[in-house]
Amino acid sequence: MRMLKKSWIFATLLVMGLGWTASAAASPAAVGIATYDHGEGAAWGTAGWPDIEFGAVVGQSSLADVGGRLRLSYGDGQTFGGFGAQAAALLRLRVANVAGWAVGLVCEPAVFVHGGAANWAPYIKANGPKTVSLFGLEPGLPWLTAGTWLEPELYVALALGVPLRVHLAPETTLEVPVLARVSAQYPLTQQWALVAGTEAGVAFFGPGAGAPTYALNARLRVGLVWGM
Repeated sequence: MRMLKKSWIFATLLVMGLGWTASAAASPAAVGIATYDHGEGAAWGTAGWPDIEFGAVVGQSSLADVGGRLRLSYGDGQTFGGFGAQAAALLRLRVANVAGWAVGLVCEPAVFVHGGAANWAPYIKANGPKTVSLFGLEPGLPWLTAGTWLEPELYVALALGVPLRVHLAPETTLEVPVLARVSAQYPLTQQWALVAGTEAGVAFFGPGAGAPTYALNARLRVGLVWGM
């Protein structure tokens, strides 16, 4: 009788857990890895440090969506000043659900330009303070991302990434940021939601533009999401 009772409790918890996992996977969000169903999607606008951002995603299946984003910056994540832009494609692929958390990969291949970055870390060390123009590419190495819906409607996502940046100007330089990302989305109405997020970590430089060095890197944003 005791074994039967224990088995019933275990089965109940298992069903509840599977139900929570399915619910987390089925509810989409513009941040993290909560992908949209085919034909559905969202657009957003955010502002913060060191840029403002506009973007959109459209679901290709229940496990993947694609989109793009444009960032207009007044800093480079390490220092304040200058003006630049970054255009990126966006691919989100959900691969598993573990204990109520959706787990997947987020790829963001991009091209960027930034002018007037007088304090860019490796260039300062090699050439002294002066205004420089930065230009380069990001190959879009995937962010390992996990997200879940907390009761009642708050979605939270955590991610770790090493989004390599290849600087083509002012010198050919490899930048290796090691970053952690936290983001959240909360519905305001049926179509509108509040979104917020932050990134922080360390960017390593070299070789190129003098001896390898490093700099702290941070980003903070808040804005609105419109569900399409």
